[in-house]
Amino acid sequence: MPEWFGWLNTNWFAIVGPVLIFAAFWVGGLWLRRIYYDAFRRWARRIEWKGRWLVIESTHGPFLQWAILLGFHIAIQTSRVPPDSTVVIAKLTTSLFIFSLIWMLMRIGEGMLRLYLPHIRRYIARTRAPQPPAPLMFHGMRVFLVALGVLALLNVWDAPDASGVLILAAIVVVLAFVIRDALISMPGRIRMSHASRNRSLRIGKFVLILLAIASFVELTRRGYLVFARDESANLDVMVLLLVSGLLILLASTLRSRRFRRIKPSFKAVAIPVVAVALVIAFAGIEPLASYKDTTVSVLGQGWHFVTSTTRGNVETAVARAEPGVVRVETERSGGSGMIVDKSGYILTCNHVVGDSRAVTIVLMSGEQYGGSVIGRDAATDIAIIRITGTTYGLPVIILGDSDKVRPGEDVVAIGYSLGLEGSATISRGVVSAFRTSGGVDYVQTDAAINPGNSGGPLINLRGEAIGIANFKLVHETVEGMGFAIAINEAKPFVVGAIAEDRAQQEAELEKQNLLALEREILRLVNVEREQRGIPPVAWNQGLHSGARTHSQNMQARGYLYHDTGGMFAECCYGASHVSSIHATAHATVQAWMSSTTGHREILLDPRYSAAAVGVARDQGFWATYRCY
Repeated sequence: MPEWFGWLNTNWFAIVGPVLIFAAFWVGGLWLRRIYYDAFRRWARRIEWKGRWLVIESTHGPFLQWAILLGFHIAIQTSRVPPDSTVVIAKLTTSLFIFSLIWMLMRIGEGMLRLYLPHIRRYIARTRAPQPPAPLMFHGMRVFLVALGVLALLNVWDAPDASGVLILAAIVVVLAFVIRDALISMPGRIRMSHASRNRSLRIGKFVLILLAIASFVELTRRGYLVFARDESANLDVMVLLLVSGLLILLASTLRSRRFRRIKPSFKAVAIPVVAVALVIAFAGIEPLASYKDTTVSVLGQGWHFVTSTTRGNVETAVARAEPGVVRVETERSGGSGMIVDKSGYILTCNHVVGDSRAVTIVLMSGEQYGGSVIGRDAATDIAIIRITGTTYGLPVIILGDSDKVRPGEDVVAIGYSLGLEGSATISRGVVSAFRTSGGVDYVQTDAAINPGNSGGPLINLRGEAIGIANFKLVHETVEGMGFAIAINEAKPFVVGAIAEDRAQQEAELEKQNLLALEREILRLVNVEREQRGIPPVAWNQGLHSGARTHSQNMQARGYLYHDTGGMFAECCYGASHVSSIHATAHATVQAWMSSTTGHREILLDPRYSAAAVGVARDQGFWATYRCY
């Protein structure tokens, strides 16, 4: 039996399942569109809405497109596409949805402006405001929608720099629509014969076809750069999306009523242009000859990328995983680690960090960061490190499923053996066996695991970490017996440690924000005192502790009361769950100052020289001012 037939027999559902999901969403989209659009037509006819046919015509196609995109997205998620490719495909699917949504909103917006423009002008005339030109209104609406779409796309592709892309998108959109509107309206505005009008339309259509061909070529080239994960991927993605939008605009213009029946046809222009370009390129005439060589090279690399992604090999697996492998350095020793979260969480072995609390993290690029150990599990010998400081978009190693690994499967160990400077050490081997020792599951491998590899990943040919390099047996009669902690052993600890650390960070941030709010309230109290010539009060930590406790007690009881014990004067302010408008320093001080129950007198009493504010706001908002 051929090997491919055996694989197909074993994995047939991995192919049939996604296809059935995609088909179900397609058919379901058609069915739902028929039901809901019939109901929408009846509703719109009953209320006599003028724009009903515009909305129906503009949303009829996108509704099915969204159903197909959703079906494709779910089908890809349930397929056996490599995880990193799944992420890229999901981003592209989301980008296509944004394209479709913005295009639909643009069509509806243009139609609504044309429909209600006379009403808008009459309203502006009544206000005696200057009448804006119609093109300005159309282009303003288009630029706004495109900017909104570009911002969404920047967020999808994690691109931090938005200003340059927004300006470029606005320029491209305005120019594209100006050219399109000019080509469509110019023959009707200029007095010319029927023959001359047709001739100008033919020239305009010829230019549009050439632009469409050039856009398609650039779209193909940028598409390769995106899928090949070029270093400038974010810029390539944004240019790819802008060119895609331009191509859609050109295609819609060519399919409009004015150009659809005008000669020449798209085939009549595209085929000769492509044929002439190929002849010139292969004849060695510049610059098309250089472009041809580049295109052939790109196609070859693209084919290699696609085939290697499908099959999986050592080179592509290492390329995916190596950027996420780091060197971990302590005062006494060092080892390796792997980034498991783009915000800077690193998984390593506990014996690598030892009893250190602070470590140094060195990335593949040579960048160094400080790190702090936030979690340990001595029994499993794993630890979690968090990079301190601000980090953005760190390369992440995908954690695989060690339960699906089989003996004989190819694996690769990546780590900084012996702490050598430069790139990580790569060693290849196979899964030899699975062992359990001390309640911990290990993956045994003959891949070389040397001192310094500890904490680094053991990956499969999809670039997924299926183990954490831990130790090897060293004896003159033993060869090739390395052990890695099974990644499924570490997953619960990783998830729990990261969640706990994030909760602690949020609690610490809330604590700092609360203290800042309390000090701001006292500062505003001093402002009120100084405006009346009263000396300010100084912050007192002992008073702060008592004020915070009193506010928490009020919160627990759910009502205001005054604590008359001790030598403190006080005033309190409480709010229900919905009275969040008062959860500001200014509003709190103003509430005290406008009180008729003595709060104002306490705040402005010149006898007091020290004070503090305590706030509790987990349930409602409760504030206490204490002074002496």
